[in-house]
Amino acid sequence: MNFRELLVEISENLTQAKSEQFAKHPIAALIRKNLPIKIKEMIELDDQFYKVDASPGQGNWAEVPWAAIFRKDITESAQYGIYPVYLFRADGSGVYLSLGFGATKLRKTFGLSVAKEQANRIREQIRSSAKVLES
Repeated sequence: MNFRELLVEISENLTQAKSEQFAKHPIAALIRKNLPIKIKEMIELDDQFYKVDASPGQGNWAEVPWAAIFRKDITESAQYGIYPVYLFRADGSGVYLSLGFGATKLRKTFGLSVAKEQANRIREQIRSSAKVLES
C-alpha cells in the first residue's frame, strides 16, 4: 500500500473504527505503525535528526488522529514546538497537512493566557515570513 492509499484507507474507515473498541483496532495500528513508516520512506528522513510519530489516541480514539514529523533539535513531542503534521478530520472526510504548534507544555508551565499569547506571536511571525517569500 502506498502513502496515498494508506491515507485513504484510514480516512474511509475512521468513522466506523471510532464506534468500535479502540484496543488492538486495525485502523489504530495503521495510524500508529504503518503511517510513520510510510512517511519516513516517502521523504527519506534521517532518524538521527528526525522523529516521526502518530497517534490514533491514548486508551480511546482521539477526536483528530494525527501523524507528525519532529525535528529533534526543536521537539520530539506534539506537546511543544512547531512541526508539520497530518491531521485526520474527525468525521473521516479528509486529511490535512498542517503546521502544528504544541502548546500543552507551555500551557501547563505558564497558563492558558500565556500559551495563547505565544501561539499568536508565532502565528504572526510565520505569516510575516510567508509574505516576505511571496514578494
